[in-house]
Amino acid sequence: MEKVRSNCHHILLIEDTFGDEMIFKDVLSRSVFNTSCDAVTNGEDALDYLHRKGNYSSARRPDLVVMDLTLPRIDGIELLKMIKNDPELKTTPVVIFTGSELPDDIKRAYLAGANGYMSKPTGLKQLEQKVKNLEEFWFETALIPSQE
Repeated sequence: MEKVRSNCHHILLIEDTFGDEMIFKDVLSRSVFNTSCDAVTNGEDALDYLHRKGNYSSARRPDLVVMDLTLPRIDGIELLKMIKNDPELKTTPVVIFTGSELPDDIKRAYLAGANGYMSKPTGLKQLEQKVKNLEEFWFETALIPSQE
């Protein structure tokens, strides 16, 4: 399959459910976009990754952060606020990808600075379609600032 873009887009996935991480990465691996993905499982590791600290000192700055709301160590909303209040990170697009469709969760995420909010579907085909939609919007339609 021919890639649509020659430049590589990089996603940081912040997800504590191993199965969801594997499915997300599998869908990306079959994408027409040239997309790489690293994953961390909690808010503390996410901050270390984004700030290139400790084990993540050579991490690539992501073009897009995709994160769950329910995370260990640092709650998703708190992590989102930390990212959006950090001068080095605030232009990085952050999309919430979570199981919750509660109006209060959606509102809290947008008030904290989310650039998008998507609910995780239960079926594999629906999940594949949502990940494709995410890539198409952020890497083909939207204009995003360079993160390097």
